[in-house]
Amino acid sequence: MIIRITRYAVQSCNAKLSEHEQLKQHIDAQADMLMHPNTIQAVPLRVDKYLHQQGVTMSRQLLHEVRDVLRAADAIASEREFCERWLGKSECYMRTLRFSQIEPSADALATVSNKLKYYSEQMNAKDAQHLKELSMEFERLAEACWTSIQTTARRKWAAVA
Repeated sequence: MIIRITRYAVQSCNAKLSEHEQLKQHIDAQADMLMHPNTIQAVPLRVDKYLHQQGVTMSRQLLHEVRDVLRAADAIASEREFCERWLGKSECYMRTLRFSQIEPSADALATVSNKLKYYSEQMNAKDAQHLKELSMEFERLAEACWTSIQTTARRKWAAVA
């Protein structure tokens, strides 16, 4: 009995890793768009992905994208740093979300949204073009986090109405 549970847990972890790798590849491809001059046209389409997607993983995928953008910008070095410094949560927060199959808290989304917005404004005030582009990406992600909070709230009150 214990062996079966262990095998199932390992298979489940492998399936999640595969799902994560697919998401990471997708985000990497999207990050490549940042270097393309037509990036601005693609931004609204990427936000819509979160606005219209159904299911529990919407906010988790958004946090994965935020983490990956921050890592690509050298703003963080690890998921632990992301959890502690950008979400205001414990070092294992993202792991807990993945393995418990739960959505991030509104507090975590609001915290990261606010911090992204703050740094977006700071970078936008600089003259360097690459910082202005990164500022736009941070702004987009901050908006997506806020939209996720609103969507979750609407889903909750609409379910009881």
